[in-house]
Amino acid sequence: MTGAGMIGAGAFLAGNEAMAGMTREQVLDAVRPRLGAAAEDAYARYEPGTPAAIASALSDEFFRDGDRLAGGLAPSGNAVYAYSFDHRPAGSPFGACHCLELPFVFGNPQSWSDAPMLGTEGVPDGLVDAVQRPWIAFIRTGDPGWPLYTGERDVQHIG
Repeated sequence: MTGAGMIGAGAFLAGNEAMAGMTREQVLDAVRPRLGAAAEDAYARYEPGTPAAIASALSDEFFRDGDRLAGGLAPSGNAVYAYSFDHRPAGSPFGACHCLELPFVFGNPQSWSDAPMLGTEGVPDGLVDAVQRPWIAFIRTGDPGWPLYTGERDVQHIG
């Protein structure tokens, strides 16, 4: 099982004025070494020229190695399950950032109440269960209860 926050780089970029002021070419220059020709597509998927586009394009570069790993393992017959943690807490400048799912995996978001990544609105009903249930099932049985990743971007969206 592999996964990441939808905008993994959000925690590293929020409030960074230099990143917010990057031009299209600067963003593409930053992500091309890893994404190659896919850099243009990664940038175009988001709101070009906004900090959100920059965070999303950089997230594709730095936090989507699980996608590449899944894409390499699945064609060989390996059971691969992939998720994207999409929860964007209200009042958080970080969005669906790197490690945001951890308080929900461990079932103790109240212990993380001072973490700005969780925002100001509290925990949505059912989100702890929506995260823990598949993780526990995967630990017990090797199957989180969602479709296998087949290389066609079969990613379970949580949150």
